[in-house]
Amino acid sequence: MINSLCRKTVLLTQIVICVILLLAGSGCSANHKDEVVVILKTKSYHTDECPRVNMANAQVLTIAEAKALDCKPCPGCKPGTR
Repeated sequence: MINSLCRKTVLLTQIVICVILLLAGSGCSANHKDEVVVILKTKSYHTDECPRVNMANAQVLTIAEAKALDCKPCPGCKPGTR
């Protein structure tokens, strides 16, 4: 009985650790260092913390993709400099 309980506890601990590692590796914050938030209407790209992206119709792209669309970096949040 005790061995069975110990095995179940170890298994549960391993599952929890795997889930934590998967969530940490998946970038739950959606902020990979080469990704920016692009506002196509203004042809500008921003960090995800920039207040200018609030309520904007925006999408997440890489900096290279944003530049290919002829978008310019936001002078306020300066994406790609950190």
